[in-house]
Amino acid sequence: MSASLTGDEQPLTTTANGPTGTSEGSTADSETTETTATTATTTTSADTTTTQGETTAVETGETGETASTGGQDPVCADGEPGPDDYARVLFDVWPEIVGNEQKFTGVCTVVEVTQPDLFEISLDCGDRTAIVEVAVAPVEFTLSLQPGQVLQLDWLARGGIFWTNQWLALRDETLDPPLLLAAHEADTALPAGLPEFLAPISISFDGDSCGVPVDCHDNDSYERLLLEFVEAGDVVLVPDRTRADVGDYRVIVNYARRHHDLHQMAGDCPNPTDPVPLYFQGLALLRDF
Repeated sequence: MSASLTGDEQPLTTTANGPTGTSEGSTADSETTETTATTATTTTSADTTTTQGETTAVETGETGETASTGGQDPVCADGEPGPDDYARVLFDVWPEIVGNEQKFTGVCTVVEVTQPDLFEISLDCGDRTAIVEVAVAPVEFTLSLQPGQVLQLDWLARGGIFWTNQWLALRDETLDPPLLLAAHEADTALPAGLPEFLAPISISFDGDSCGVPVDCHDNDSYERLLLEFVEAGDVVLVPDRTRADVGDYRVIVNYARRHHDLHQMAGDCPNPTDPVPLYFQGLALLRDF
């Protein structure tokens, strides 16, 4: 998959035997998938956002600033750009393409966990092997997986307009909650028709925005969006380029954006002449993972 995006991110780069799948005129590749996305992280100072009477800490990259805004006016302080944060899965034998979709659901056994520049979880999934790469910066998690541990791996790829949409979940069904890792890179928060794909985490986008850009002529002509995360009774709005604790998880929203490109606009940002794609990319990790 490849992306043609505006803003400050680097283009996504994918060669694929997976993920493939096409829609709306995009074409499928036939090589090995390698997806990279320049992402953003934040410092560890915390703002405070009050949502429907509950107070939730949201890291924003600002220092010493506290905002109590209520659920309808969330904190939108810009995050501080930093190294990549992402999770992805690579198979030695990619799942078959069926229509516009590839997917894998199966039980796998941990072979080893290594950490050269990022965590690599090697899995034996019976008829194929898989490597789950997890990059989190700053490194703030210890992956306590052990060889022989049995995990459930769910991966789904669907063709999109400019890139291949992907969702990933890694679970240990003997734990409570079982979800260890969730990740998405897509134009929708969750795959259509599969609202439980990342359960117990629920993610939705209800149109919440930090504001439409006022100038479509520069490289920052994107609208920062907010995703709503729900887990264990915790409901948190998390802006683009921010981190937050939601229930049992640390959520990292690298990108949640609607891009406003001058070439697709009639010279006025709020009034696009062509459909403007959404782009979401991030992950969630069980804090005791």
